[in-house]
Amino acid sequence: MNKQIWVGLVEVKPQPGCEMLKEGKGAFVHTMAWAEDAVHFKRVLARCFGQLKMDVNGVRQPEPWVVRSQREDEDSPELLDLAQQISKDKAKVAFGMFHAWLKDDLTNKR
Repeated sequence: MNKQIWVGLVEVKPQPGCEMLKEGKGAFVHTMAWAEDAVHFKRVLARCFGQLKMDVNGVRQPEPWVVRSQREDEDSPELLDLAQQISKDKAKVAFGMFHAWLKDDLTNKR
């Protein structure tokens, strides 16, 4: 199976000792990587974020970049930059800005 660039919105949670999120309880980040399919993409992400002391809690809308980029509403400068960053390096994983939250959901704790 041939690899292609995949994209998804990844939810991560810090492991003990995670320096990138510091006091954050978790974050969402757009991520791209070369993969054969959605399952392979998620494995690549788990390995990459694991090295950064983060757990992947989920991946929203995982799909090939060629599919996502064809949508009329998909002209995000961040995603275009990520795609350019990894276009020639099939071993690279690229991620955008981390959108972190500092508190866990408190809606059920009234």
